[in-house]
Amino acid sequence: MMNRSLRTVLGESHVAMAAVALLVLWCAENVLTGLAECLRQLWIWGLWIVSVGGFPSFSRAEMALQESRFVGWAGLLLEGLFEFVFAWLVSRWVYGTGPLQILRRLGNSLMEKRNA
Repeated sequence: MMNRSLRTVLGESHVAMAAVALLVLWCAENVLTGLAECLRQLWIWGLWIVSVGGFPSFSRAEMALQESRFVGWAGLLLEGLFEFVFAWLVSRWVYGTGPLQILRRLGNSLMEKRNA
């Protein structure tokens, strides 16, 4: 019976590559969603400031709502950061390189198989 390490098995079965790809996709989704929502709210505030002619005052309820939105955006960005760190750790441990290089290598190998 042959004993192979977990790292070798994950690398040969491409399970780690699929996990890295999924983590990078989730990372991109969370970061882009967080940034888009933040920029959308900044755009709304900018239009509001221009239309009113000054910075509007917020009630306590509106401030609480804005703070909860900020916490949501920060949570999405932090989650995206964690997902990228986990993708980096897995790809570094299994393949010895970063996640984007692994995905580029996968894309190149798929293109070679498709063109062959």
